[in-house]
Amino acid sequence: MLMRVPDADRAFAEMVRVTQQGGRLSVFDFDWETQIVDSPYKETTRLITRSFCDSFKNGWIGRRLPRLFNQHGMTDISVTPQTIIIGYPFLELLLGGHVTRAQQTGVVSANDAERWWTHLREAHDAGNFFYAFTALIVAGTKG
Repeated sequence: MLMRVPDADRAFAEMVRVTQQGGRLSVFDFDWETQIVDSPYKETTRLITRSFCDSFKNGWIGRRLPRLFNQHGMTDISVTPQTIIIGYPFLELLLGGHVTRAQQTGVVSANDAERWWTHLREAHDAGNFFYAFTALIVAGTKG
């Protein structure tokens, strides 16, 4: 996943280099800025989701993929967005450690984080929980 590599441009260039002429390269990765959370706590949600996105070396890699394909001379480029919807238990696994670190570093207060989690847990229990983000599948042919 390019979102985690220290130098996504270099890693992508290497992926293109090892692809045979006429070969097809496909990359699936996330754009963490696209998180959607149904919460009445707009500012807390923004603090948590933005800091989560920024915790990745390349949290915006999904939106950068079409440009990378283009810059490296790939042709027949296709972009397929996928909305990933997850349930509350998985969100706890995904964001739990991050929210704890965000509290410890002063990004969000403990009270605001607890209020945010409580609302999401109650929404889950009531069948009203919603969280999603976007993944992109970008493919191209090496000319």
